[in-house]
Amino acid sequence: MEKYYKFFLLLWVAALFPYIVCAQDRSLALDDAYKHHTQKITIGSVTPNIILKDINSNEASLSYLKGRYVLIHFWASWCRPCRQEFPVIKDIYNRYKNKTFNNGSEFLVLSVSLDDDLESWKKAVHENNVYEFVNVIDPEGVNSDIAKRYNVSAIPAAFLIDGEGKLVAKSFKVTELSKILDTYVN
Repeated sequence: MEKYYKFFLLLWVAALFPYIVCAQDRSLALDDAYKHHTQKITIGSVTPNIILKDINSNEASLSYLKGRYVLIHFWASWCRPCRQEFPVIKDIYNRYKNKTFNNGSEFLVLSVSLDDDLESWKKAVHENNVYEFVNVIDPEGVNSDIAKRYNVSAIPAAFLIDGEGKLVAKSFKVTELSKILDTYVN
């Protein structure tokens, strides 16, 4: 009986602190997910600002992009599914970058890397040739405050922000992004 008790206790603990495996057996620990549960962003709410360093070590901020539709794409260089999304995102970016939206003048991509290694991130940006995006890195990695504020529980993760800085879509596959954007194009 004691063996079963320990087994079920372990299952219960695993349910409270899940691990999401992404690509090469790396995992994203969700140790503070419940602490930030009350701060969950919802559709229609103003999104938390993101202020991070870009690939040229300049400060980049989500608030600087106000007035535009912005795809926030959380990823990491070691996450194969994340990197496989880049061709789709680049295609969508090129089709929508000059469009006018209901309350936004154009479409941009804020690519937020959760790498904890600066050189791996820079190499991945170069290999994927995504210089047209606003590329930033959160050096705190997968357990960063920004990832927690956006309730990122797995990567890749995508959020669409309108020209007023409000969340219009989240938890979608990037293959669905064109259909979502079409509903907001003038």
